[in-house]
Amino acid sequence: KVEKELENFCLELLSIIDQNLFKHPTDLETKVLYLKTKADYYRYMSEIYTGEKLLLFQA
Repeated sequence: KVEKELENFCLELLSIIDQNLFKHPTDLETKVLYLKTKADYYRYMSEIYTGEKLLLFQA
């Protein structure tokens, strides 16, 4: 249950970044901040996944 809540939270934040914030970054530093934040949330999700879902996050 905690894993699903964390997944939903991460997906919601990623959606907010993509749909609202990342579309209009004001400068390069802001764009980098958004990309680093997205990477962090993808990493958080990869830490709770196992099996086939984990393969989606491996590079």
